[in-house]
Amino acid sequence: SAAQGVVSRQEVVSAVPVAVLGIDPRHSVLDMCAAPGSKTLQALEKTCPAEDAEDLGGSGGAVIANELSASRAHILARRCSLLGASASSRFAVVQHKAQTFPGPTGLFDRIVCDVPCSGDGTM
Repeated sequence: SAAQGVVSRQEVVSAVPVAVLGIDPRHSVLDMCAAPGSKTLQALEKTCPAEDAEDLGGSGGAVIANELSASRAHILARRCSLLGASASSRFAVVQHKAQTFPGPTGLFDRIVCDVPCSGDGTM
């Protein structure tokens, strides 16, 4: 239910970036500026679909959500944890400046970077 945080509303325009990326269950995804987390949740649902959870075993995808703000990162982690144990084991929230994000080139199959957020301040 929405009261428990399981249902999440999202503007259509905000859903487009992740929808066009063609994320599949084995992809590793970076959401560069992740809070409040709607796109992160979308990516998690693509990398860990309930019907494929058993078939993927340990080879399923993962989502790294990067959010520089500590308070927003905390909210983001809480929202994502509501998806359950299988999704929770496939995501992490980190806090790095986008300009200096660590890691080798090619580490991620897909990168989401919606700056400024396409859903901020719209109704």
